[in-house]
Parts: sequence; C-alpha cells; structure tokens
Amino acid sequence: MNLSPDQYFQFLYERALDQQPSECFHSQRQKVKEGLIEALGDFSELHDFTPSLSWNSVEKVEEEEYVRELVHIQTAPHLKAPVYILTPKSHEESFPAVLAIPGHGQGHKEAAGLVNGGSDFAVQLVKKGLKVFVPELLGVGSRLLGQDVKEGREKSCDAMSTSLIMVGKTLAGLRYMEMVTLLDRIQLCRDVKANHIGIFGFSGGAFIAAITAALDARIKAVTLCGFMNTFQGSILSMPHCLDNYLPGILKTAELPNMIGLIAPRPLFVESGKNDPIFPFATAKEGLSDVEQVYRQLKSEQNLAYVFHEGGHEIDGSSCFEWLKDQLIKDKIKT
Repeated sequence: MNLSPDQYFQFLYERALDQQPSECFHSQRQKVKEGLIEALGDFSELHDFTPSLSWNSVEKVEEEEYVRELVHIQTAPHLKAPVYILTPKSHEESFPAVLAIPGHGQGHKEAAGLVNGGSDFAVQLVKKGLKVFVPELLGVGSRLLGQDVKEGREKSCDAMSTSLIMVGKTLAGLRYMEMVTLLDRIQLCRDVKANHIGIFGFSGGAFIAAITAALDARIKAVTLCGFMNTFQGSILSMPHCLDNYLPGILKTAELPNMIGLIAPRPLFVESGKNDPIFPFATAKEGLSDVEQVYRQLKSEQNLAYVFHEGGHEIDGSSCFEWLKDQLIKDKIKT
C-alpha cells in the first residue's frame, strides 16, 4: 500500500492553477497584479508613513573610478536600511540610476566590492557610468535579529518570515515596501535622472527586484540573475529560504506570470545551466512563458537572456552592458 502524500500535494498545485484567472489577456494581467499585492500582505500602516527626506551619511570613500558612500535611510517606523551609494567619477551632472539588490550571502558589502572573492556586481554597474544604490535586505548581512546575532546565525529570514506571516504580512512584502521608499529617495537625488532608473537583482534579490519592477512603473529596465524559473521547478521542488514563499500566490499566478508584469519594459534574464536551486530545465520553461507575454504585447525586442555554463552565480558577460544601454537612452517608453 502506497501511503505517500505526493499525489495530494500535486493535486493541490494543479487545483490552484485551475483557479487562476482566465479572462482576456489584459484583464488577467490586472488580476495577477492584484493577487501579487494581496499575497505580499497588508502593510496599510505604512501608507501614512512619511520618511525623512535626509539620510545619515556614515562613511565616504573615494575609489579610483567612483565614490562609495554608506548611508542609513529610514524606510518605515523603527526600520533603517544601510545603503551603499556608488557614484561615478565623471564630469556628468546627472546619471541613470540602478537599485542593485543582493540576495543571501554576505549582503550588500559583497555587491559593493568589500568582500574578497565576492560578486561585486554594483561595482561593475558603477563602472558603466551608472549611479548605484545597494540596500542591505532585511534578514541578511547587518540586518539580523538580535537573537540570531547572539546565537551566531547567518540570517534571520525564517524568523522574520514566520513572525510576519502570523500578522498577515510577508518578508517579501516588507522588503518590497522598503524598495518603494528607496525609489522615492532616489528620485530626489539631484544627480539622478529620475526617468532613467533600473533595477538589478541576484537570487533572492532578484525576487524582490522582480516584485518591485512588476508593481512600480518607475523602474524602466530590469536585470534578473540566478532566478528565472517556475515556483514548481524551484521553491516547491527543494528546500529554499522561507522568504521565497507568498501565501496563496498560486491561485493567481505562477512565477512567470508574475515576472511577465514587467512587460513590455526591457528585461534581461541570466541563468546558469548548472544552477542547483533554480534548475536549467524549468528556467527555460519559465522564460518561454515570459516570452509569450512579450509576444502578446508585441515587445519581443525588449526581452533578452543568457544561459551561461556556470551555477548559481552572476556571469556578467552581457547583463551589465545591456542595462547601461537601456538606461542611457534619451527617451524611455513607459
């Protein structure tokens, strides 16, 4: 007698897909957007929150090609986010900007080039002439819960996620709300071209980048590395951090439907053929579904991708130059 519950959980997945909206294309996209907002959780208490227009500068360092500044920005009541700001050394009065979001690992210090052997993708972007803002995500790096610091844990994602779920919120939702506040601040910078803002994310940071771009039209171009997939092929098929899960999202959308909300804006996808946690086979499936959305909107030329030979890492052979090219255009379609 087979007592395995596998078939039941497959039944639940398929039943959720059957409940997804089946209206016309544009109505369906609106339903996906509404479902994503609902799945992120209720953050209505932040709607009346007005963050300070100033930020606290902690340090400023001149590198050969850019200036790196560390600031603390109030993002919500009782929350401050450390953000590295990398500004090119040039005679330009203003720059296109990128919100560059790291995933798990060693936090925004790694992205800003302060960890030996790490992925310094923010440095690669600033060297392209872009002003780069690198936030530390809640739950990683320097933003751990006190108990996790005391007990020597490397992240607080699971503890934060469970606490937030119990009050009708998600960690992904809180991280997204912080990105919205950062975008508000980025637009106020005198040396930022306010209509030329892109977003770059790797792994869990790409999850937040995708959500932010899907829901905030101020993002004009998007690069997602080490993330394209389906929910079934990735976070439902192997252990992942709890911050990747959105209650009820499958009733509205699979992951490609959510990423498809970025269309018709420019999107670059980079994935490793040997990525063990976002597998290549289902990455191709997810990309194929996203391609269908771009075809429906007659914007296939705005979707680019690279499947490199590496694993769960940033290849960088094309994505940095591509994002620069999108953001330096004189006119960006909204």
